[in-house]
Amino acid sequence: MPSMLDTVLQLVRLSESGSASSITQLMSASTTKVAWVFQAETADPITDVFFSASAKAGTVPTYTAGLQGLTSTGTPDGTYKGGGSPASATTAPAATGGQVVTLANAYAPARGDRLALVVEYSSGAIDAGDNITVRTGVNSDFNVGFPYLLVNTGSWAKQISTGAVFWGYRAGGRWYGKPATDATTNVLANVSGNKVAVKFTLPAGAGEYFTVKGLRIRNRPVVSTSAAYKFGLWDAAGNTIQSAALDSDETVAMTQGHNYEFLFADAALRPLRFGVPYYVGFDGLGNAQPSMDCFTFDSAALLAAMGLRGDVVVSSYAGGAWTDALQLPLAAGLILGDWRTYRRLRGGRVGDIR
Repeated sequence: MPSMLDTVLQLVRLSESGSASSITQLMSASTTKVAWVFQAETADPITDVFFSASAKAGTVPTYTAGLQGLTSTGTPDGTYKGGGSPASATTAPAATGGQVVTLANAYAPARGDRLALVVEYSSGAIDAGDNITVRTGVNSDFNVGFPYLLVNTGSWAKQISTGAVFWGYRAGGRWYGKPATDATTNVLANVSGNKVAVKFTLPAGAGEYFTVKGLRIRNRPVVSTSAAYKFGLWDAAGNTIQSAALDSDETVAMTQGHNYEFLFADAALRPLRFGVPYYVGFDGLGNAQPSMDCFTFDSAALLAAMGLRGDVVVSSYAGGAWTDALQLPLAAGLILGDWRTYRRLRGGRVGDIR
């Protein structure tokens, strides 16, 4: 019987458009500032904040990172939370990449409070030769309403065409926000059998079995034209559970990242178990390089800020084994065919969500 649920289960949605590259802001003037405005998800004290530096030059000056309130127009108000015990700290990044800044004083918000994470100049020589460059977001139309990014090179300006990524905060020992370090493309060698996939695990106990009808993904499956390749679902050993043949000539702009929706035939669908890892993605079949646009994270704790607990990551298969990365696809969603539940109906029958 053909599957009927046809519901998209969003695995991750960091950015549904744009490229796998970051937008940056050069911090080479004492008046330049960046900020991300967000809502506190809990009332736990905020102890640390996160931003990412893409470059550093010369003798890096000292910058301040911390939490400010908002003006009536939605821009940082210039005053760090905490009054005489400000929720801020200074930092002079010694290396590029993710920067974890422990606040001099923790700040306990009310859940839902709107705050601005601000990074600005503090002290030391700052000019074209002594500075850092901060990653601010991605060239994307996703997530620009709220939370949002602001840049100040003389006055605060909301960045309406840049998705707010590369920021985060830690409260109650857990990270929140979107504390990715960079955006990149995970590319494997053009060898038959090499695969790049989204590894996912649906929670154990959520039902008896489910089927995957397809995948919606922000991706660049191949980097050539007139190439036959494969869309597949594999188990932890790399065995094919179900697959579908694809042809790059039947898509648009395969050398660029775009949104794609690929489906399996109903006859190919197999029942899958909850609590078991599966891998859905692409095999270049030796005709093309399998690849996937991703955000990278410095640690599993930072990746867990996305609420995924490691249940969703990008994984590659080469040399006979899967290798998980601290990466998330820019956007990915499973198209579910069926979801058989444990719910008992009248007469003792097991119910289906179809």
